[in-house]
Amino acid sequence: MCAAINKRVSSLAQNVSVLAPLMKGHLSSLSYILKTRGQPDVKQRVSYNGIEFDFRRSDLPAIKEILYAGEYDFLSDIITSKDAPYVYDLGAHIGLFAIRVLALNPSAKILSLEASPRNYDVIARNVEINKNTYPNWVLKHAAAWKNNDVIKFQGALESTMSHRVDSEGSVEVPGITFKQLLEMHSKDQPIDIMKIDIEGAEEAFLCDGDVDLSNVQNLIIEIHPNYCDGGRVRALLEKHFTTITEKHDSALSKPLLLCQK
Repeated sequence: MCAAINKRVSSLAQNVSVLAPLMKGHLSSLSYILKTRGQPDVKQRVSYNGIEFDFRRSDLPAIKEILYAGEYDFLSDIITSKDAPYVYDLGAHIGLFAIRVLALNPSAKILSLEASPRNYDVIARNVEINKNTYPNWVLKHAAAWKNNDVIKFQGALESTMSHRVDSEGSVEVPGITFKQLLEMHSKDQPIDIMKIDIEGAEEAFLCDGDVDLSNVQNLIIEIHPNYCDGGRVRALLEKHFTTITEKHDSALSKPLLLCQK
């Protein structure tokens, strides 16, 4: 019993610490967490390095990973090395990766792609909130896929970060191919960073579609081997990139790979 109580107290304290910098202090953070217990969709507006955005109680794990623990901070030098880097954020969730990029380089040109309608509603609001300050952050609602078929996803409410392709799913989203995504980009400009976190659809998107990675300088991808052939994805990447580095511990079930020319 004591162990369970200590675990809950520790989790609460960590969540308070995660939100405190965004919510002007620990008391505001604690109040929000206590008031929204059992209410995953309650929205709150916060500010990160001057960038305002909305999130839901259920988005706390993503905030912890990206803004608090700095899951993608190894990209900082790449993000800041160019005046206006081109960034593709595929599997954008509510826009936290894009917000981190803009905090590092306000001139970045970002295309965010999000499939989940629930997540899209939140990220669309976040793009709208920031459109005057960051007009180069654009958004597309579609699923990264091998063709333009309508894709079915799981519609579970308990998770906002794990919406996976499921033939029995209740959520339908149009697919968009790699080639079509590149058509939204200036052909004479390299894509400085392409981040892919699409919950197991990476094999279909990269290996089964018409993919040309010659213009992608740095690709960061989370592979979900329980939902796709991770070896096949990695073999494709090895053909196009000189260096592939594991940024997650190799013992983890979802390796995060940085692929560079």
